[in-house]
Amino acid sequence: MYGNAHNNSEGLICQHGPQECSLNKIINCAIDLNPGQNQWFPYLECVESNISKGVAAGKSCAEKLGISFAPIQECVNGPHGDELVVSAAKKTAALIPAHQYVPWVLVNGIPMGSSADSLPAIVCAAYTGKRPDICFKEPAATASKEKMS
Repeated sequence: MYGNAHNNSEGLICQHGPQECSLNKIINCAIDLNPGQNQWFPYLECVESNISKGVAAGKSCAEKLGISFAPIQECVNGPHGDELVVSAAKKTAALIPAHQYVPWVLVNGIPMGSSADSLPAIVCAAYTGKRPDICFKEPAATASKEKMS
């Protein structure tokens, strides 16, 4: 997680302030410590859904999901957390095409642009394995349009 952050002589500056920088570091550490997507994605989703709680969301989401927050906090407070942020910055800078805004969603290396709202449909179309039930549900926007007519 890096988004629209940038470095200057004062250090890392995040688009939405210091709290965003802290949350990005928490998420980067959680991903590093829980490398399986089944482990870190629910955590990411929880933190993003509770963003109004600020950095407290990191701890409360860990508790909710049965993840030990102590190693995440240790990472955040240590040099490894800074290394992860630098790594995220390099990955963001290396995107081709370059990210233009956040969220900058890629599926199989292709930016979704304004189609990011249709992410489940795009992922389902690109997925080659056994599709989950969500791939067979009618998109909410289509369902609501039909109900209005």
